[in-house]
Amino acid sequence: MLSKTYTKYIQSLHHKKFRDANNCFIAEGDKVVAELLASGKFQCEQLLGREEWLKEKEQQIRNHYKGPIQVLADFELEKISALSTPNQVLAIFKKAAYEDPV
Repeated sequence: MLSKTYTKYIQSLHHKKFRDANNCFIAEGDKVVAELLASGKFQCEQLLGREEWLKEKEQQIRNHYKGPIQVLADFELEKISALSTPNQVLAIFKKAAYEDPV
């Protein structure tokens, strides 16, 4: 179960101002999350998903991600998702460090 504070934190990341302030972004959906984890370019802070999805994909996830995985109920995922129909998984990633080409 997600705490009220953490739920608000995730919801705040839907806004650019808070993504920039926290240096994080949200990825939603099976394919997007899997590709970001496999790329190794972004550090995943938290992975949140439905129990069925996690059971099915846990082996693939653990190949690229060793951190915490939070199991969510459908209503919790609906609460934190930016999509009208929430997907199976949501992840919070750290933004990559920007290097000035000059």
